[in-house]
Amino acid sequence: MNRRLAVAFCLSVALLATPASVDSQSNPALAPGDEVRIRWSYAGATSFAHSVTQWAVAEVVDVSPSHVMLRRGSRNFTVPFRSVQSLERRIGTKPASAPRMVIGSALGFLGGVAFGVASAQADPTIENHGDYGLSMGVLVGAPVGALVAWATSRERGIYERVGVRQLVEGWTVDPSGRVGLTVRLPGG
Repeated sequence: MNRRLAVAFCLSVALLATPASVDSQSNPALAPGDEVRIRWSYAGATSFAHSVTQWAVAEVVDVSPSHVMLRRGSRNFTVPFRSVQSLERRIGTKPASAPRMVIGSALGFLGGVAFGVASAQADPTIENHGDYGLSMGVLVGAPVGALVAWATSRERGIYERVGVRQLVEGWTVDPSGRVGLTVRLPGG
C-alpha cells in the first residue's frame, strides 16, 4: 500500500512540475455562443482512402470531451475533436485602418471629379466644368469613398487559435514526444 501511495505521489509531482503548453495557458475552453473558425477532415463518401477537408465559421452550441456542436445559419452539425485540423475563436473585429480610408477617399474623390465633369458637360447651364467636378469630388466622392473603405475594413474578425488538446480529457502526446494527462476541473 505504501508503494502505491509513493508511486501516485511521484506521478502527481511529475505532472504538476511539467509546464503546461502555450495553448492551455492562453486559451480558456470553448463556451456556447463563441464564434469559431474551424477546419476538419473526414473520410469521403466515395472513398475511404481519401479524406475531405471542410471549413466553416459557426457558433458553438455545445462542447463535450469528444466533439463540438456548431450552428451555421439554421443548421446544427457536430465535429469530433479527433478530426479537427485547426480551431480558432473570434475575439474581436478588425478596426478600420487609416491607410485604407485614405485610399478610399482618394478613389472616391477621383470618381466624384469624373462624375462632376461628365454631368457638367451634359448641363449647358454650368459654365466651369472643372470647378463643378472638383466640388463634386470634395463634397461627395471623398466622403463616400472613405465611408466605403471604413465599412469594408471592419468586416473581418480577429481570431485566436484554440488548442484542441486542451478540450479533450485523457492522455495526450505532444509533437515533441512528451506525454501528458489533461483533466477538466469543475468551474474551469
